Amino acid sequence: MAAVTPKPGISDPDFLRHILARLSPRILNAASGAGTTFPNINKPQLAALKLPHPPLPEQKAIARVLDAADAAIERTQAAVEAARRVKRGLVQTVLTRGIGADGRVRDPGRHPPDFAATRLGLLPRTWSISTVGAGFDIATGFTSTCGPNGSAGSGPRWNCSGSRVHPPVMDRPAWELADVVRAC
Repeated sequence: MAAVTPKPGISDPDFLRHILARLSPRILNAASGAGTTFPNINKPQLAALKLPHPPLPEQKAIARVLDAADAAIERTQAAVEAARRVKRGLVQTVLTRGIGADGRVRDPGRHPPDFAATRLGLLPRTWSISTVGAGFDIATGFTSTCGPNGSAGSGPRWNCSGSRVHPPVMDRPAWELADVVRAC
């Protein structure tokens, strides 16, 4: 095992972290070519790897930019995960409470007469219990969800021959997430 540390006044530690992350495939490639069953690289091989080495002030600037990008990615990933959690809760809520005529999520606590106990749990009284086959057409033989012309994609569902699968998944206007969350 080797430790690579920055030389004071010559290399910035954060720049080193970023440059080594970029070089890791080359390092692993060099280490794997040693003919052993596990990756191995010696000090001379590691020391001989070529890399760009800007002046120290520019290394610091590059590291700040890359650190800011990493932080933005982490915040974005955290926001996406938070949105997924909100959506999971939202799906549970709207699929058991529904949306009232006023566009808000129905509340069994405020309007208990509007709900009935069913074998599926508490549901709006205006709802019925049905089966998938009674409410939807079922087509079989699909191997994946593709976009138009067989390309991978999101949005409306298509079969791989390019025909749209009917009925569309969403044929009504989508609710704004913020409006639905406020309604909860």
